Amino acid sequence: MSIDPKQIALPDGLRPESSPPKEKAVEKASRKRITGRFLRGPISLEWLMKAGQQSGQALHVAIAIWFLTGVKNTNSVQLSNKLLREFGVDRYSKRRALKQLSKAKLISVKQGRGKSPVVTVLECSDVC
Repeated sequence: MSIDPKQIALPDGLRPESSPPKEKAVEKASRKRITGRFLRGPISLEWLMKAGQQSGQALHVAIAIWFLTGVKNTNSVQLSNKLLREFGVDRYSKRRALKQLSKAKLISVKQGRGKSPVVTVLECSDVC
């Protein structure tokens, strides 16, 4: 037995009218576009505090490393002198800071001859 849709359809007078047009939804408040460069998180507070306990400009270098890892979306980055100059860190301070952060087991460093070092951020669970 088959059902004929015409037999079960409502008569013309009983059909619902098309739904009235809905009022325009209140437009969402547009967000103001914020420009600039930012750190990408989450960044472990313990990691940052341990970096801040190192002497010299180790914290400056640590923040630059976190900035680069956010931009590159990876935990290993090549750390150039150009970026660190923006933080007020010269290449000699950079070398000392990387040594301190590495000694504190916050990062690992692979240095190639004549190239910028490749820095890998170590997980806080490993160091804190």
